Amino acid sequence: MQCVILNKNYPPNSGVTGYSASKLAEYLVNKGVQVNVVTTDADYGGVRQDVNLGSVHRIPSVYQGKNKLLRLMSSMYEAYRLINSAAKLNVGPWICMTDPPLLNLWAGIKAKKLKISWAYWSMDLYPDAFGAASLVKKNGYLYKLISGVVKKNKPNHLIALGSCQAKYLNAEYEWSLPTTLLPCGISEIKENVVAPLWAQGDHEILFGYAGNIGEAHSAEFVIETIRHIDFKKHRFVLSVYGAHAKFVIDSVKDINGLCIVKTISQSELRFIDIHLATLLPKWDHICVPSKAVTSVSQGGALLYCGSKENDNWQMLGECGWRIDPDENISRQVEAFMQNLTNENLLRKKECSKIKSQELLQIEKIAFQEIFTFIAEQNENTRIMTS
Repeated sequence: MQCVILNKNYPPNSGVTGYSASKLAEYLVNKGVQVNVVTTDADYGGVRQDVNLGSVHRIPSVYQGKNKLLRLMSSMYEAYRLINSAAKLNVGPWICMTDPPLLNLWAGIKAKKLKISWAYWSMDLYPDAFGAASLVKKNGYLYKLISGVVKKNKPNHLIALGSCQAKYLNAEYEWSLPTTLLPCGISEIKENVVAPLWAQGDHEILFGYAGNIGEAHSAEFVIETIRHIDFKKHRFVLSVYGAHAKFVIDSVKDINGLCIVKTISQSELRFIDIHLATLLPKWDHICVPSKAVTSVSQGGALLYCGSKENDNWQMLGECGWRIDPDENISRQVEAFMQNLTNENLLRKKECSKIKSQELLQIEKIAFQEIFTFIAEQNENTRIMTS
């Protein structure tokens, strides 16, 4: 029994989507599946991982610079090359993620031509993200052309990050697909981890933002939260990369008591009491930040700046507090800080402990459903070729 997983990054190279792929690969390998991973040699950013399972086929990354146009063009070319590399393996089904951009488009076209079954693992959505980022107009010819191709070449199975995203995809592309729900960012707490220096000291509550701060996120929310911290009793650790990282750091770097570090490992997240997560409403369902899921998985409370409609809030709302991005952020953050107590923080963290176990169960069920899909497609292929 075989399958192919396609994604831009894969351990030991960094990237949360690659780590998610490796977790699935580990499960499938243990179930006796021969897993082929088709990926690039690119790093996304953040901490490198030591998990690396499956038969890995890497192609060179074309461009890893910061020029947006060159990065976009090279990523779309990489997507085309990844699909062609997968096709040469002559193995199915494919589990196709969504990085590089339009990987799903090429997968649909090629899989249909080769009569290979495939599952669409919907991380960030394309071409939807192009519209949200104002790179193209949603009612423009190019967007409609790409969207039409994606719609026409539909997958056999959908692996969505939540029920809201799944509903959006099926409505947007007029699909009605068998669907597995698998939130990104689920992790287990590692015991016996030594507290890093930024987690040590005399403080009541430790806030933190760790990870990407890009086009889909509110830099204002992160900056205003840091500015409203009472550093006489609270602390804040900041570790960011992405489009708005320099702006955020430059805006707060002179605040006395703020701790800025290069990276924070997943196992160290457990020391943060309140994690910040953010998603601008126009990116709802197009992205479902894994940061929020990981924060709750690690037992922390969530301070979330985003809409009520996103899967993050629908799944995790009881574990935190919400800042409305369409209202005055500074005033909301100020009110939150005035009302924050150790008692209500403890209640939120207790909710996170319960939710973390629910998330692990969701992941277990999702992995089993994906294994069943792979087994069924392998059996169909066997029957057709016998």
